[in-house]
Parts: sequence; structure tokens; C-alpha cells
Amino acid sequence: MRFLPPRFLRRRRSLIATAVLVLAVPSAWLLAGNTAPDDAAVVARVKRGAFAVTVTTSGELKAREFVQITAPPNAQQAGAYQMKISSIVPEGTVVKKGDVVAELDRSVVAAKLQDVTLALQKAEAQYEQAMLDSTLNLSTARRPRATTRRRPNKPAPRCARSGPRSRGNGACSRWCRT
Repeated sequence: MRFLPPRFLRRRRSLIATAVLVLAVPSAWLLAGNTAPDDAAVVARVKRGAFAVTVTTSGELKAREFVQITAPPNAQQAGAYQMKISSIVPEGTVVKKGDVVAELDRSVVAAKLQDVTLALQKAEAQYEQAMLDSTLNLSTARRPRATTRRRPNKPAPRCARSGPRSRGNGACSRWCRT
């Protein structure tokens, strides 16, 4: 153990004493607290009259009965993901069942409706054209083969039956199916 000279011991003692004073004085003042009496109550004379209670507050009110209004259920299928409100009833208005509360902007849905209508008209036109083409193909398939052109060096086929409707030269007529 090492011995310190007396000069350092005096300096050390004075530092400890100063630190104790710095901490002790404010602590004593806080612990003493307020010495005034605690019974300083508000005293007023009682008199008869109207009792008005005024409460000032802020917040939101919620109705006892309410209906949650949502966008049309098929709006996303129609491709209308963002819809704007074009008109709305002012806040605080009393409404009844069946009253219009708000209207949505129809421009997005109207454009989609026009596109779908044009696609439908195009599909109907293609369907009608296909029906006409199939009718024409069926009528062409039902024609007798006698109306087709023959090469000039081959003679026309002779009819196996000759009857009142034959042309007389033995060639098939349009009534003959042979």
C-alpha cells in the first residue's frame, strides 16, 4: 500500500465536503416542501337559481342506426377500380329510406360499356356472316351434279330412265336424280 502525502489528503477531504454540500442543500429544500396549509379550499355563497351546465368537447358522433354504403359489387369485373363521387348529400342532412345519398361518376363505366357494346355488335355480325356462309355452302352441296361443266370431248351421260320429263335426247334433266 502506498502512502499519500498530507497535502493530497487535505485536498481530497475538501472535495468530498464540497460534493456533500452540493447534494445535501437541494435535497433538504425539496424534502421540506411547501409549508403552506393544504386546506385552501374555494368557498362560495350558495344561492337559488338556474343551473347551467356547459360542456365543450370535440370528437365524432355515431348514429344509432346506419347503413354502410359500398361501391357496386361488379365494378371490379367491369374494370372500374377507382370511382369518383360526382355528388353527395351534405353532412347532417336527414335522409329516408330510398333517398339518393351519393352518385358515382359514370364516365369510366360508360367507356367500358361502349367498348363491350361494340365488341358484341362485331361478334353478332360475324355470327350472321357465318350463318350466311354455311347456308350458301349447304345450298351449293345440294345442287345436282349435272349442272357442273364437262370437258367437250366427252359425251353427256345418258339417263337410265326415260319418261315424260326427259328432254328426249337421253340426257338427264334437272328432275332426274340418276
